Amino acid sequence: MAAGREQRCDIRFMFILTKKNRIFNAGYALPDIINSYEEYQKFHNLDLQDMDIFFLWQELFKVKMALVHINPYQQPWLFVEPGKFIPVREWLKVRYKAIKDELNRRERDSV
Repeated sequence: MAAGREQRCDIRFMFILTKKNRIFNAGYALPDIINSYEEYQKFHNLDLQDMDIFFLWQELFKVKMALVHINPYQQPWLFVEPGKFIPVREWLKVRYKAIKDELNRRERDSV
């Protein structure tokens, strides 16, 4: 019974962000995979291949700013699938790496 009570307490303090929520001071809209296919693509970084270089650099800057403005004491979460959530900070780190990888790939391809 105590374990169930602890789990409920954890859920009460979980802060989940949706499309309507943004990371304060960064203006970065987080993807809500249930909302649309485009948001699903963004969540899985499938949209990066369709961006041109300017938009990739712009997205990289936005992700950096969002990472800087996340409050580590009130960790927000993103919905992945029923019963599964991930910290926004972890998703942003993966997004950042994916953007850097795409920029590096394009640089290698252009040489």
